[in-house]
Amino acid sequence: MSFNFGVFALQLISFLLSMWIASKLFLPYLKQWMADRKKRIENQIQQAEEQQHQAEVLKSKFEQQLSELQEKVEMTLRETRKQADQEKEKIIKASREEANRILTETRILIEQQKKEMTKKIQQEVGGMALTIAEKLIRASIDSKIQEALVQKEISEMSSHSN
Repeated sequence: MSFNFGVFALQLISFLLSMWIASKLFLPYLKQWMADRKKRIENQIQQAEEQQHQAEVLKSKFEQQLSELQEKVEMTLRETRKQADQEKEKIIKASREEANRILTETRILIEQQKKEMTKKIQQEVGGMALTIAEKLIRASIDSKIQEALVQKEISEMSSHSN
């Protein structure tokens, strides 16, 4: 096998001619396809960046809304606790007033019953004194018997009042 320069030159010319024809026929389409692909990729990157920016904006809005919502919840809880404390104080005050009213009514009732009992006791003592006086007068007896009758009546009164 020998090297044939003529065949080599013909093959080289044929190859270069094929490349030149291919470059004239296919290179513009290939360049256009590469430019379109590059443009498509750049658009996709730009859209991705815009979407990322929009996502960041939405995230910050949501974080702000969450923060505002948390503040509202805390404020509502504070207000609710404040109202509950006020209601508690109101109920305690009303209970104390009711207890004082009941205590006052009870004291008045006890005082009335005390006066009634004192009046009854005074009436009974008066009635007993009258009875003793009647017995003393009727009996017209001496002072020793009279003293014994008085002591007897006093002891009877003591046993009745107990």
